[in-house]
Formats: sequence, C-alpha cells, structure tokens
Amino acid sequence: MHMYRQLKRSKVWYARFRASDGKWVSRSTGMIAKDKATQVAVQFERDARLAVVDGELAAAAVTRNAADMHKRVTGKELEFVSTRAYMQQFLEAKGTKSTEATVRSYDKTVRYFLAHLGAKANASIQKVKPQDVQTYIAKRMGEGSRPGTVKLDIRVLFAVFNRAMREGVCTLNPVATVDIPLAQSEVKKPFTLDEVEAILKACPGTEWKTLCLLAFYTGARMGDICDLAWENIDLDAADPFIAYTQRKLRKAENSFVKLPLHPDLKAWLLTYRTTAAGNPKAPVLPSMSKALPGGRCGLSQAFIGIMAKAGVDPCYTKRGKNKVPGKSFHSFRHTMVTNLESRQIAENVRMRMVGHANANVHRIYSHDDWGAITSAINGLPSISA
Repeated sequence: MHMYRQLKRSKVWYARFRASDGKWVSRSTGMIAKDKATQVAVQFERDARLAVVDGELAAAAVTRNAADMHKRVTGKELEFVSTRAYMQQFLEAKGTKSTEATVRSYDKTVRYFLAHLGAKANASIQKVKPQDVQTYIAKRMGEGSRPGTVKLDIRVLFAVFNRAMREGVCTLNPVATVDIPLAQSEVKKPFTLDEVEAILKACPGTEWKTLCLLAFYTGARMGDICDLAWENIDLDAADPFIAYTQRKLRKAENSFVKLPLHPDLKAWLLTYRTTAAGNPKAPVLPSMSKALPGGRCGLSQAFIGIMAKAGVDPCYTKRGKNKVPGKSFHSFRHTMVTNLESRQIAENVRMRMVGHANANVHRIYSHDDWGAITSAINGLPSISA
C-alpha cells in the first residue's frame, strides 16, 4: 500500500493499493493527518480485497466502511454534502477560471444529471453510484444525444467527482467504472458546388457570407472561424495566409494550422476588411465571436435555417426521438476534403490542411510542403460569392 498527497490540489491523503482482481486502486481517505489517514487506508485495502460480489468490487461496502472508519478515527460523522449543493459549488468555482462557453456547457450537464437523480440529488454525494451514471448515459443515448455529447457529459461528471474525492467529500468516483456505449459516429455529407453557391446567396449578411467562404476555402471548424481576429490573417504578405490554433485540439501538438489563401477568398477578405476597424485584435466576425457555435439557439441551428432558405436538403436521419441532419455547417469541412481527394492530393497534405495530422507529423512545413499546400488551395474551385 502506498500513501500520497496531491499538494497542489488538496492536503488530503490518498491510498493506493491492489484490489482482489490485482488492479491498482486509488481512494481518498478524507484525512489530513497521515496517521489517521493510514488507519482508514488499511480498512480500505482490507475491504477491497475481501468484498467482491459477482466478480466486481463492492463499492458500496467500501464507502460504508470508509464512513465508519472516519467516525471511529475522528469521532465525527463523515461530512454530509448533497450532490446538488456540491455540484453548485463546483460550477461556481469553475466560473472563476473558465470561458463563458465552458461554464454554460458544464451547467447544462449538471442540470441534466441532477434532474436524472431526482430526489436523490438532495441526498449525500456519497450515495451516487455507478448505476446512477450508467442509467444517465442510457437515457441520454435513448433521447438521441450524440455520442460525442454524452462523452462530454461523462468528462464533466468525472471531473466533479474527482474534485469531491480530493476534498474528502466522497471516497469513490462513480463515473470511473461505467461503460460508455458509443454508437458509430455519423458521417456528414459534403455540399455540391451548386449548394454552396445557393447557401452564399441565402446568407443574411456579409458576416455570414464571410463565415461560409472561410469554411469552404480552409475547412476550418465553425468555432475556430468565430475565434479569428485580423491578426490571424495576413492579406498583405507576398503569400497571403491564415494561421490559427484549433479550439478542439488546443492542448495537442497538432493544434496549429497555417494555410495560404485562395485568390477568391483573398479578394473577398480585402473588400470585407474595409468595413472592419484597423485593430489587429478585432474579431473578423464581430457579432459571432462571442456566440456559442452549437445548440438550438446557436449559429449551427441558424445555419440550418439558411440551408432551408437556399433549398439545400439537410438529409435528416432518425436517431432516438430526434432527427439529425446529414448536412450541416460541418459539411463545409467534408466538402474541402472531398475536393482535395478528387484532385488526388496526397493524404499527408490533406491531413495537415484540415488539422487532422497526428502528433508525429511535424507542424512546421518544409518548403516543398508549403508549395504542395499552396497548389492544393489554388486548385479549389471558384464559386460565385
């Protein structure tokens, strides 16, 4: 058995030991004093090695014994904190150091999960079991939520309970052992050139048209385009380019993307730029820069309306109780890849252009790479804006 602390996060002692199945298990003892923490840890290890039911660790027994040991060692009951109260504290703490979009996303997950728990949300956070999380996953999938959305929910819940363990509020993370059934991800369909031109004509203003042109000629995701400032686009260089860090892969080695500008896109941006302030920090799309890209009230949903106005069929398919569009704003990304494939652009060049390169691929282009990418961009079809 090994005792340790995560001093940057908490002064509480943790125990690491082998369970009866031979796997290493880590548990928060909820104790700051090492001698008392060791007593709790010894009981943890004993229970983990003995309490096996149908081949699974009896988490409920471990939790119950942890509470009993806490009372014997300290003379006090393990602090009662309801799931609802703790999750609210978690959101408040998150709000002080996260973006508004992240807080909204976390808040949505917490509200859904608390609603799923019902009256149990007002009981001790210790009473939340893996089965509660498993049924939550099944419910979300049954309602037609995307697998990626459910994965984000689980990531949020895992973070909540991990923090609770570090603070000694609970002894087990009920999310750690759940199975996450992931359906085969949907493949978005690319647009035809006629559809792209119809969408551009249906755009309600120059910002929307700029958003769509950037997506068509760069393959960038909606969130990344909305994040762009004029400093990300150099229209005055000998070889004009756009450079940005992908929001989705911000912490990854392959997050940076730099692309030459297609002549038609450059011409449009030169005209569009005259309406913008000269501040390089100014957003390229002022009214969209702070908008949440997804969601019913977001830009993605608004784009579905533009598609309808343009007469572009979203190609809906049924998933659960919901209808899911086969074509959406993300189809611009697939359109670019399809155009590059049709011109037999090498796969490694395509991957770099759309930011799909793995971590082993160098992000600093050689002269030959840049020439190949410029040729590929310039070979993209012209469209009537």
